[in-house]
Amino acid sequence: MNPSYAFPMGMDFWHTKQDVHDNMGSFSNIHNTLAFAPWHREYINRYEILLQQFDPTVKLLYWDWTTSPSASLSYMGSFSGSIGAPFNPGSPPTLAPPFVTRSLFGSPPAEPDSAVLARSPYGPFASYPSVPPPFAHFMAALEDWSHNHSHGYIGGDMSNPATSARDPFFFMLHGNVDRLWPNGSAIHRICRGSTQRRPTGPRTPTRTSP
Repeated sequence: MNPSYAFPMGMDFWHTKQDVHDNMGSFSNIHNTLAFAPWHREYINRYEILLQQFDPTVKLLYWDWTTSPSASLSYMGSFSGSIGAPFNPGSPPTLAPPFVTRSLFGSPPAEPDSAVLARSPYGPFASYPSVPPPFAHFMAALEDWSHNHSHGYIGGDMSNPATSARDPFFFMLHGNVDRLWPNGSAIHRICRGSTQRRPTGPRTPTRTSP
């Protein structure tokens, strides 16, 4: 592998980030709980920092999951196929390039932003077998419906938490979660009568649409 894009223990950035999501998804509570949004924010922020070692100007994009992603899905070179730099460096020596599969089918299942952001209260998480009813909480609509069904809509590797982070498009989907989360959480803080700002850490994430 290319030592310029690998951690000291020898794993390249792409394989390590995939392993982190796979292991945390299997042995922790980063899904179907209120930890979902803050954990994934930190995860994609760290991925952005790693990509900036290849190109300091890189900013993660977000996918508006109410629209067809067909054009965006080809940004890595093809709808399905091997991933190149900077996700997996092309300069020798490298590991075998990871291969991504997708099986886009049907229409975007996610709710419009206005419907997600209008939901109250903020939590707890809940699961619904169809479009969440009007009384569904914000995090139930955000994660269980719009997020989960958007993963399934892309299909292939994205349909399984154990493999979803193999696909660079994972980070565009979660960029949209990250875009909606502060808006929703701010709304529900105001509804509770609190004006305290959520801590942002050393950097404020920037998400731009492709």
